[in-house]
Amino acid sequence: MSFTLNYTLDAANRILICEVQGQVTTPCSLVQIFKTTVKMAGKHQIKNVVHDVTESIIQCSNLEMGKFVMEVKEQGWIADLKIAQIVEVNQGRHSMLHRLANRFDLPIKNFTSRSEAMLWLLFNKQHLN
Repeated sequence: MSFTLNYTLDAANRILICEVQGQVTTPCSLVQIFKTTVKMAGKHQIKNVVHDVTESIIQCSNLEMGKFVMEVKEQGWIADLKIAQIVEVNQGRHSMLHRLANRFDLPIKNFTSRSEAMLWLLFNKQHLN
């Protein structure tokens, strides 16, 4: 694992902001990121999470990503959390995670800006271009 996680709490908006930096090379790394996020959100009684993954790269295969998302769904890790991921426009694996989450009806959406992510989290709205 060659990634770091930084967490901050936006107390005014009741949002947990997570920044992931580096290379996520195994499904175990993805599990660690999500379990830590769920734990931190629970500790602070937060339901909305921003994952800023603009400075990270997921290097897992499509099969590994699919198994990961199925495990998240089956184990109910996310429960009643909403996760807004901030991604660069062409971050392939993050887009794959978004598509798989959509397919399994998980509340994970990708955005290219923090303001769009916050709009969705706070008001369940997003601008459609």
